[in-house]
Amino acid sequence: MEQILIEAVSNQGIWVVLSVFLIVYIIKRNEVKEKEYQTKLSNLEKKYNRLKEIRKNR
Repeated sequence: MEQILIEAVSNQGIWVVLSVFLIVYIIKRNEVKEKEYQTKLSNLEKKYNRLKEIRKNR
């Protein structure tokens, strides 16, 4: 997909190519961050549920 975009905009100039590259890079980076955040959130949820259980058993 990236190659198709680069070929499609390469006739427009270097700034268009760089802009498209930057957008694709940002999207991929955000996907990685989102997965990390989901993992962290899941771990926090598990810890919170444990704390609720401990409080309930007191």
